[in-house]
Amino acid sequence: MKPQVYLPHDFRQHFISQIKRFVDIYSLKLKPVFTNIDIEAEEHANHFFKEALKYDYRDYSIELSDIADEAKDRAAKHWDMLNHGRYVLIASWHVALYEAFEQQMRSYLIRELKHDYQFESRYFFSYLKDFREIFSKYGVNLESIKGLEQIEQLGLLCNVIKHGDGGSAIQLREKRPDLIKTIDDIELLDFYGYSLFEEVLEIGEFTLMEFGNAIVSFWESFPERSFCDDTDSIKQLLKKCRAPRHY
Repeated sequence: MKPQVYLPHDFRQHFISQIKRFVDIYSLKLKPVFTNIDIEAEEHANHFFKEALKYDYRDYSIELSDIADEAKDRAAKHWDMLNHGRYVLIASWHVALYEAFEQQMRSYLIRELKHDYQFESRYFFSYLKDFREIFSKYGVNLESIKGLEQIEQLGLLCNVIKHGDGGSAIQLREKRPDLIKTIDDIELLDFYGYSLFEEVLEIGEFTLMEFGNAIVSFWESFPERSFCDDTDSIKQLLKKCRAPRHY
């Protein structure tokens, strides 16, 4: 019997539920943490103003208006800090979503290949480009599977989030220019060069849901059974899955 990779209904649904849960966690529990940052910034300013009024300024050249201006400045800085935290959180959750998908693929392939081959799981491949090569040996046409194009876009986005401007950013500009912020025709990622200290990416709950739905579509359309006609090529690939040598 030919070696095969098999995706039974229960495993398919399990992968789908894992991804949906990832998106739901953000929407239900993480996003609300930053919902009222306008109010929180105002409360921060009011607290400073009230505390400042407790002091006697008769011996100093400080006017009430000066204290009010300082309170406004502190409110703006506090809002900026919270808004930055909101941006970093959603960026990090995009990375986590993509890494979760790669872990799903890795665990699925390890389980299936272990039926026919011996190799060390801990040294098995971890990236989508490697999984694609294995699936090609099983005749799986990944290009025909729904959601893959968007998943690869998510991979590029995650590299940009982790590393800033670079090779992945060049590809992302070509494939998804809408994910990079511009102001007055100035691209912010190009201007700053990094992606986590300034809000340079056009991402939010809407993009998280888009990519989450793409992964769900991927698992929904993935073939139930795929067979390998070239076992030698698989064995050659799996030879790479061994402990690294130390010299």
